Amino acid sequence: MDNNLSVTIPRETVNDDKVRIIKWLKAAGAQVCKGDELLEVETSKANITVEAEADGYVEILCQAGEEVA
Repeated sequence: MDNNLSVTIPRETVNDDKVRIIKWLKAAGAQVCKGDELLEVETSKANITVEAEADGYVEILCQAGEEVA
C-alpha cells in the first residue's frame, strides 16, 4: 500500500500555472498532523501558506526558490 501523498497547491487565480516556494515551515522528516502549516508559496497575487492534507512525515522534493506546477 502506497501511503505517499503529494501536497496540492491551491489555485488562487486562473493565471497561475506555477508558484514559487518561498520557504518550508517544516523540516524534512518532521512529523505533521492534518492542518499543520507546511510551506509558504508565492503566486502572482499573494503569498499563501499550504497546510498538510493528512497526518504523516515530510519529504521535501522541491527546494525553496523553485517554481512548481
